[in-house]
Amino acid sequence: MQKYTVEYQLHAKEQNTRTVEVKMNRVPDLNNQEELNAAYQIVSDAIREPITSFEIVSIT
Repeated sequence: MQKYTVEYQLHAKEQNTRTVEVKMNRVPDLNNQEELNAAYQIVSDAIREPITSFEIVSIT
């Protein structure tokens, strides 16, 4: 597992982006719905916000 930085934006609370470091096997293919869903779940668990409350901007 490697650490990746995920930039995300909360929908309702602000217009600025935030970052969080998460551990994943690799950077997910954001064009693959299954991998994208898994990434959203990992970030949701890390920031303790529901999946519907944020949008992933980038993963590096």
